[in-house]
Amino acid sequence: MKYSFSTSINFPMPPPVVTELVSNPWLFFNPTGHVTVLKKITDEKWDITFNPHVDQSKGVTFYGVLDGPTKKGGDIIYNANSAADEIKMALKASFRTVSTGTSLELSWDVETNYPFFDKFKGENFSLTPEHIIKRHLVDRIPELLNIVSYKEQGREFLLETSNLSGAQAIPYIKTKARDIKNCIVIGTSKTMKFTIIVSNEQFDNINAESGNTQTFGGEAILEILNNTDIFFIGIYDVSASNQVRELAEKQYEKTLAI
Repeated sequence: MKYSFSTSINFPMPPPVVTELVSNPWLFFNPTGHVTVLKKITDEKWDITFNPHVDQSKGVTFYGVLDGPTKKGGDIIYNANSAADEIKMALKASFRTVSTGTSLELSWDVETNYPFFDKFKGENFSLTPEHIIKRHLVDRIPELLNIVSYKEQGREFLLETSNLSGAQAIPYIKTKARDIKNCIVIGTSKTMKFTIIVSNEQFDNINAESGNTQTFGGEAILEILNNTDIFFIGIYDVSASNQVRELAEKQYEKTLAI
């Protein structure tokens, strides 16, 4: 199924500031909760996850890669897809000077190819461009624009790493969850990859992949505990509020230094 949405949104900011925000995947996508940028691979390639559900703390998380920002003329282009092409995304952003500042023109397509999504048609499925723009970006972009006047590229919200067996990993993550409270944990071994989304210190979303098999929730926990491989574990701070706060603090410090 393909979802498409195009719209124009006016902001009382000059085009370079709006362009700067859209060119920063950390700030542009992460506040939506549905497309989360985890790690920079190159200047135009990023590890991401897709969460297609209304309740972003539940359901299936899909790993993928985001390509962009690619500049073509005055446009900024992003393309993304999940690992097995269950989800494909294409976004074009254009910028036009208007009397009130800048008109941000977005053309966004999302295509799904996975039987599981049939269960989430209608209000339950939220990885649609219209939902992301109207429910998330329209309200949050003005706040972000107020603090974006410099480049913040290459920032990795990787808090810490560890190498542990599956049996050691779960107690370790539970301990860290009490301190960090909101984060995404990714573990990778030779035979398995898992994601645990921590929200308010609780495990809200657990997904383990081994070969072509995916398990979720308590079943995934058992799979991880029983896996004797050594996992490389990364804990990422992907809280949009934390990102905004960090950037605001840096901008404030920069202002004091002038």
